[in-house]
Amino acid sequence: NDVGNIGATAAIKQCRELINLTRELFPKLQEIGWIALSPRSKPSRLYNSEEIGIHYHHFNQLLAELGKEMNFDIIYANLQTQHLHIDGLHPSISSGRNLIENALLNWFNKKIILLTNQKLNEKPIQCSTTYDNQTRPKTLLLLSNKDKGSKFTHNSNKHDNNENDHYNDKNKNYIQSNMNNYN
Repeated sequence: NDVGNIGATAAIKQCRELINLTRELFPKLQEIGWIALSPRSKPSRLYNSEEIGIHYHHFNQLLAELGKEMNFDIIYANLQTQHLHIDGLHPSISSGRNLIENALLNWFNKKIILLTNQKLNEKPIQCSTTYDNQTRPKTLLLLSNKDKGSKFTHNSNKHDNNENDHYNDKNKNYIQSNMNNYN
């Protein structure tokens, strides 16, 4: 909404402040991801329907530059106008929401693998993918610990469409995750 109400440049300044504040409040935070704006056709108080898309695109360009400058990731859900709700502003419940959820899930899964790999001294992670009855890939990661005292702890979170299971077997840890379009 800020891009439509105050413009892309002013909104980027607010993003910079928020990233700085987040890093100040959470100094051990290793990764930050910011989802890029989706298209919009609903006019704002500053811009008509045709102009708003140009300003959203400009904001995303500025956001990519800010991400490089401040070292945070931009997450692209690749929404198009057909993925918007009839209001022209919000993502549709069917396709739009799924694209956003998948983009975020993929980003988190990549970060889990990257950070876990760094934690295990750059040792490779054994990975196998299986398919369930719904043909949704499930990936099982096998993490070998350096010593018996090492533990990789992670809480089990179960949601309607996103089930992640984490369990430990002696000196090996497993992470099983549902992933749709993992790259």
